[in-house]
Amino acid sequence: MFINSIVTETIAATSTALTYSDLNRNQKQKFAHLRGIYEDEDTILKLTLLIEPRGENSWKSIYDKIAAIRRGDYKQQMYDDTLYENIVVGTEHSPDDIIKIVGSVRYDMDLPPYLSSLKRNCERDFFKLFVVETISTDAPFVDKETGEPKTKKVVVSYRPLFRLKPEE
Repeated sequence: MFINSIVTETIAATSTALTYSDLNRNQKQKFAHLRGIYEDEDTILKLTLLIEPRGENSWKSIYDKIAAIRRGDYKQQMYDDTLYENIVVGTEHSPDDIIKIVGSVRYDMDLPPYLSSLKRNCERDFFKLFVVETISTDAPFVDKETGEPKTKKVVVSYRPLFRLKPEE
């Protein structure tokens, strides 16, 4: 739950009155870069605080997602916009919910369905559009080699925290 604790602390931090002057040097540089993409400084501050050192919400990952959204052709942008209409920021979505939403949107837009790697492809479309918190739980299992009880992280749901497509 390391990443989740960072996200939870960040969400709590964004609800307090943080300002640009509270950012560290690296965050200020990212903030400055994002000013060329987003207009509202509160939006930029919120996104800057959600950037993590590594993983799906890292600077590189977030920037790549923003660039991919911008480069999309008309049909891709319509698809992204329709997904945005069907996914509520701050609401938890199970992997099955994501498959249902993405599948339904693809069907309604007469796009080909994902025929293989369904979960992975649907989650990729979802993750491309948002900064996302992964909500997981510890699931017990027995190690086959040692017979010892252990636990592993199992994804329960995802919560979109921030919409990456700039408002027009």
